[in-house]
Amino acid sequence: RARRGRAVAAGAGGSVSTRPDDKGDVRKRTNSGGAAGGDRAWAPDGKFISYFSDKAGEYALYIEPQDGLAPPREIKLPATGHFYTPSWSPDGKRILSVGLDGAMKVWDAESGQEVLSIKGHTKIATSAAYSPDGKRIVSAGCDDKVKLWDADSGQELFTFTGHAGPVWSVAFGPAGKRIASGSH
Repeated sequence: RARRGRAVAAGAGGSVSTRPDDKGDVRKRTNSGGAAGGDRAWAPDGKFISYFSDKAGEYALYIEPQDGLAPPREIKLPATGHFYTPSWSPDGKRILSVGLDGAMKVWDAESGQEVLSIKGHTKIATSAAYSPDGKRIVSAGCDDKVKLWDADSGQELFTFTGHAGPVWSVAFGPAGKRIASGSH
């Protein structure tokens, strides 16, 4: 489930729904029971929801207005690789995702064009997030590493090692000076 402001986005079985946090009706965003996907994220301004789905036959990234008044925009994904866990840049201009092949991709949220590709991990990339200022990306993977990247160039800045197993989640603290990671 993803939260943004006064509403909640939830997904199951490829479907994505939203509901105002305090009261109101559930709005079903996708009617794609049986479709793969469902990973979702709110845009920083709360006006859009992004999610992955194969509801149209091919796996794609969708960006949909929160109010549901316009159809979602579809961003075609590379034919190779499977991407998930979308994460918006703080300015709402880019969407970052991780892939099963260890790569991370960044798409321009307006045009849908791929703007950055980072081959970050030797095994599955499990999680990635922007720093609060949008200048860095932190990523985690099944290769037991947490890595720090320049968000514009994709250059690796630092690698943290010493985890006892795969790192499943990673995030910056609110000030962007600390990184939290979680593993099993």
